[in-house]
Amino acid sequence: FEEAAKAERQVPYFFRAATLLELGGIQCPGHTATLPGHNFIPKVLYWARKSVAANVENTNEAIKLVESLEAMEQSSCANCHRPAHCFSEQLKRCVRCKAVWYCGRGCQQKHWKEGHKI
Repeated sequence: FEEAAKAERQVPYFFRAATLLELGGIQCPGHTATLPGHNFIPKVLYWARKSVAANVENTNEAIKLVESLEAMEQSSCANCHRPAHCFSEQLKRCVRCKAVWYCGRGCQQKHWKEGHKI
């Protein structure tokens, strides 16, 4: 998958996302956001979004995957894990990975120091 993706062959994008999601679920059952530096969701979303942008096979599956993972991730702060409905403002998305959400700058900084850097 890695070589095909680097060569800009677009078909393996979705398969790479699906494989990462499956492997991540096997290695870390349940939601892995509680393990700083070990959240596989940003990479899964990266490859699924590339699949959607390339508009190749499995585009509908990739769209569903992106939507479901984003909904799951934006339901709580990636650092303090409090539910989004507990905050008066909407959670803010990480501008780098676009795959995790934070309740504020303090939580984002703490999460980065603990290993979110991608």
